Amino acid sequence: MISRARARGVSLIELVIVIVAMSIGLVALGGAYLSSGRSVELNEDVQVAWQVAQACADHTLGRIRRPGAFANVAAGSNPCSGINANGTTGCAGGQYASVADAPADGTEPCAVGPCRTVSICVRRGGYDATLTFVFTDS
Repeated sequence: MISRARARGVSLIELVIVIVAMSIGLVALGGAYLSSGRSVELNEDVQVAWQVAQACADHTLGRIRRPGAFANVAAGSNPCSGINANGTTGCAGGQYASVADAPADGTEPCAVGPCRTVSICVRRGGYDATLTFVFTDS
């Protein structure tokens, strides 16, 4: 009797199981890669929003730093109307900054004279960068 040596091979079912397992592993790795990409995009939105908000604040402060320049930034004005950088928008109606007179009812944040409050808001992607500061005519 001649014995046949049985050849060991891989069945089709085993091959399909390996392919499915590898596919699941690749999907998990792809998800991790996409998550890191979203994190980088969010970080860029945060940085650009803060850079534009800082540029708007610097522009506003530059207009009021000279003595007697209090009127250069009037209440109700948008001192940063020309600023639009890197796909950012203003938060409230597309306006980057708003100026308001401080209340004259004794709750004024300044003790040395009339004050104005500047609120700056810059939106990029889903992130808002907000700055608020007060300046006085003194």
